[in-house]
Amino acid sequence: MRNAETAVHSHHRKAIDAAVDHFAAEGSVRALLLGGSIAHGFERADSDVDLLIVVSDEEHDVRRREGRLRFATSEGCDWPGGYVEGKYLSPGFLATVAERGTEPARFAFQDARVLFSRLDGLDVLLRAIVRYPVEAKAERIRRFYAQFEAWHWYAHEALRREDAYLRGIAVAKTVLFGARMILAHNELLYPYHEWLLRLLEAAPERTGTRPTLRGMGVSGFVGGDPG
Repeated sequence: MRNAETAVHSHHRKAIDAAVDHFAAEGSVRALLLGGSIAHGFERADSDVDLLIVVSDEEHDVRRREGRLRFATSEGCDWPGGYVEGKYLSPGFLATVAERGTEPARFAFQDARVLFSRLDGLDVLLRAIVRYPVEAKAERIRRFYAQFEAWHWYAHEALRREDAYLRGIAVAKTVLFGARMILAHNELLYPYHEWLLRLLEAAPERTGTRPTLRGMGVSGFVGGDPG
């Protein structure tokens, strides 16, 4: 994953520059961040531009009551089907994510590029948001392994029963919790389903984890037979 100084594609850079000009002129916008696939380094030429627009808590409350928490435009987007979209966030929301956000909520800010900021302490807040909770690592691996073992058993049951529905769910869940163990071992945030396999491919340690897991009281790992 990268925190790119510029987007790869020139049409994305042009749209980002236009968005910066637009929001910098709005005094109520405290900070503007680039997120999504471009920030993570997963973009395609036809990807949209994802923005995180930070306004004051008071402004956010007004927008929430009025149903104005989304931004979207195709202006300045000169690629087929191109558009810029954004979500309005508040400093209070960022603080909540830093304190108790889920892994996907935290991952949304990983690699985020600050396009401009009038918000004191934003960098510190972002670092807190994307920090992997190492204090919970061992417990998470145990929980993920318990799920992995259970769904692995269901997968075998589905084969025995010739139950296509159960087999589909069980295989997907086995992959999910096996992947989550690997991410946790590498102290990588779970990005949710869309980018799970991309992040898994980038994990520095995908094998050789059995001794670590055994030391935590876990008897097997992805690809092993827990039965």
